[in-house]
Amino acid sequence: MKLNTDLIIGFCACPIVNFLLWTSSQSNDSWALPWIVNGIVLALAFLFRPDFGIGYITFIGLTVTVVMIVSVCVMAACFVAIWFA
Repeated sequence: MKLNTDLIIGFCACPIVNFLLWTSSQSNDSWALPWIVNGIVLALAFLFRPDFGIGYITFIGLTVTVVMIVSVCVMAACFVAIWFA
């Protein structure tokens, strides 16, 4: 049961951490802060709680997958709109 809980916590922690980093980097005008903090979080997660790290990475992978699917659909819609225009 602990493994599933760590996966879910890692999955939920990723958007929360990145939203907080995004808001703080907007006010500080610091573009490197999110990259550094995410790297540290992932390194510590994989060292001490690997399932948390897997959940964290899973959210990033799922987000990239959804963005790619949406972009392919938009490109297809643009081609269809141009074809039938």
